[in-house]
Amino acid sequence: MYALSRLALATGKREWNALAAQLARAALPRFFVTRPSGSETLVWKLAPDLGSVLVHSKGHLDDLDGLVMCRTVREVARRLGGGGEQDLEALAARYRRIVDNEPPKTPSGDPLDLGMGLWICHLDRDALWSRRLATQGLRLARARFLAACAAPLTEASRRRRLAFREFGACLGIKCYGAEEESLVAGVEEVLGVWEGKLTTVDNDEDDLRPINLVMYAAALIPGAFRDGYVPFPEPKINE
Repeated sequence: MYALSRLALATGKREWNALAAQLARAALPRFFVTRPSGSETLVWKLAPDLGSVLVHSKGHLDDLDGLVMCRTVREVARRLGGGGEQDLEALAARYRRIVDNEPPKTPSGDPLDLGMGLWICHLDRDALWSRRLATQGLRLARARFLAACAAPLTEASRRRRLAFREFGACLGIKCYGAEEESLVAGVEEVLGVWEGKLTTVDNDEDDLRPINLVMYAAALIPGAFRDGYVPFPEPKINE
């Protein structure tokens, strides 16, 4: 949904965002289930045909992710046209009820979860849940993540650390804390640790090379991952 919505902004073609809205209407309602108490919650994974539940638990940030994505696609629909705003607002309301009825989210010690949380928060900075989660996430980033992951790589630590998860944290920190020089400097230090070490890897790491490189690029230049993304102007063609 997010990729299609950003593609719509980059190209100015509202049909891409319409596809994001179509995906939301077709798939997202299937992930809602009703508890015996009558309240709704989410399941994590469904079969490819969306006909059965594969994992009944809910991902840590699934409700916040769904809430923010629905609102993001809705806002692009309002900007570019194409319709679907009411359906997206109704879906966002369902996610919001889950958020309001459950204890406030706190960041886990996982770098990818930390980054995902901060990235979601920066797309809706004014919400109470966002301010709470971001405050704790930034505290965790300063106190633990940036200091620990700026340590030089050794053979042993390289086998223990997963590059793409660290880059996910870097991306989230960079998006939320773009105005804080100390945070940005800390992220650049972590990225520098991995510089030049992602193209030549052991055979055991070959399967992770694509995601490592993609996440590294995104953490270096967040681009369309940032709120308020404005596409580059069209290049001028010399006559």
